Amino acid sequence: MEATAKGTLMDCEACGELLADFLLDELPESEAVLVHEHLLICPACMKAYRELKGTGKALEAVTSMQSVTPSDTFRENLREQAKIESEKIVSKLSPDRRLRLEARREARHSVRLSRRVAPPKVWSPGLLILALAAALVLALILFWPTRDNLVQRTALGTLSVAVGKVDQFYKKEKQTYTPVEEGKNFLPGDSFKTGDQGRARFDVSDGGSIFIGPLTDVAFHFPQAVPGECTMLIDSGEIGVLRADATTGSKPDWELRSDAGSLLFANATHAYAHVVKHEKVCTLEVSVLAGCVHIQSRGGSKRESIYAGQKAAISTIDTTIAPVSLIDERPPSWRVDLTTNADLAALFSGKIKIASRQQGKIQVEIHYNHETPFQDWNAEVQGQGVALSVKEGRIVCPTGIRWKLAPQFVRPLTYELKINADARRDTTFAFAFKTPQGNVAVDVSRQAVELSVEEVDKLRKYDKIFTRGQPNAPESMLLQLKPEGSGQSASLSTTNGKSKSIPIWKDKPEAAGELWFQALVEPLLLDEIVITGTLSSDWIREKLSGAQ
Repeated sequence: MEATAKGTLMDCEACGELLADFLLDELPESEAVLVHEHLLICPACMKAYRELKGTGKALEAVTSMQSVTPSDTFRENLREQAKIESEKIVSKLSPDRRLRLEARREARHSVRLSRRVAPPKVWSPGLLILALAAALVLALILFWPTRDNLVQRTALGTLSVAVGKVDQFYKKEKQTYTPVEEGKNFLPGDSFKTGDQGRARFDVSDGGSIFIGPLTDVAFHFPQAVPGECTMLIDSGEIGVLRADATTGSKPDWELRSDAGSLLFANATHAYAHVVKHEKVCTLEVSVLAGCVHIQSRGGSKRESIYAGQKAAISTIDTTIAPVSLIDERPPSWRVDLTTNADLAALFSGKIKIASRQQGKIQVEIHYNHETPFQDWNAEVQGQGVALSVKEGRIVCPTGIRWKLAPQFVRPLTYELKINADARRDTTFAFAFKTPQGNVAVDVSRQAVELSVEEVDKLRKYDKIFTRGQPNAPESMLLQLKPEGSGQSASLSTTNGKSKSIPIWKDKPEAAGELWFQALVEPLLLDEIVITGTLSSDWIREKLSGAQ
């Protein structure tokens, strides 16, 4: 819409989107007035309207009819003719506008009809025109529930994650956009559009997920009569599909339609599609990470199966389908921003949850204790009896073995060891964060706790805390790498309230590093290891491609 001194005028794009609704008398009065005003001043849109209206030839004869008293046969014939004319009008629309029209109809479908109006006994020409228009609208809702059995639409799933600008279409009557809210259900007919930094994730009720990337316009249609079936129509942008493996029976393929062609996603499939739409050419490309996707041209004359590790493309001017090998067998980078706790729980043995999100980064909190396994921690030396074990609710760490955490982290980072009350206070151990830029380490002995920072080609910097916690009481060692002023610092805090801080790696680029710890003389008894760190996007992308 564009504002003028006289009020609000509709632009050609918005008018074109609503022409079918206007012709079928489906628009609310406020929008119908705007379309009518635009048609009066825009020859191009008026031409499009007349071409669309020209498919309904029955309208031309109505004005010449005399006043009649209609029979039941006349009403039935009128209904059938209206259905035929409306189908002609709808079939002339482009695929995206057909699905949007269907989306708007389904959105209105959820409103209960409050009353029925009895037909008049005598039909004047004017009333006949209104009757035919009403019949056209009725033809579009022939398969909707009647007043007696009308129910609310069944939710398809949950909008789990929304990042950046994400708009929702046709959620409410007379409202083009409504804000999206995480945790809300999405329904048949709902459509979504993202901005250049927008991304969204939908977890479907019967298993699987759908992801939409930046600058994407997509509508959902799940036929209620066919459980497990899903149709998506994408105008442009990026979309990902992660289908769960059907545990019982064979579920229908999910379908993605575009102007260039369509895709069918089989069970247990992980794939991403990209649609680029220009004025005269539309291209559809699909990359398959797992499972199988069938790609076909709009008319269905060309069809090919694309398997894991392959990609293929099709366009409106070139329907040749030639699968080739994927160079990067990972999800697109924007997919990382849509990671959930459940995704990460499949990658970690500790208890993990997302603490915060940034573009391309996920900050997580992980707990390792007697209730969790320790598959994430790898021993430098392999051998019989080399393992982190749990005894009487305590983590028992063997002497002389360095344990490294497999995932890579970037700053900011918090790394805490919680020592069991039964651990001897003369136990010596060390833990550290190691990167290509250097190391930040904590060395613990009976006399002191030392914090040290080593930078490549520079002298080591260190500071000490000369007291430890009391015997027969739990003890905590907390290492933090965090922003401080214009730079970064490493700080150490202990149970007795003492702390030390040392500046680190000023003006150095951020690099991922590994965490490790080691008992040096006596076995170390731990209650818990807690890490709050930022996961590398590349690491998450790599794991998502193989873990799903």
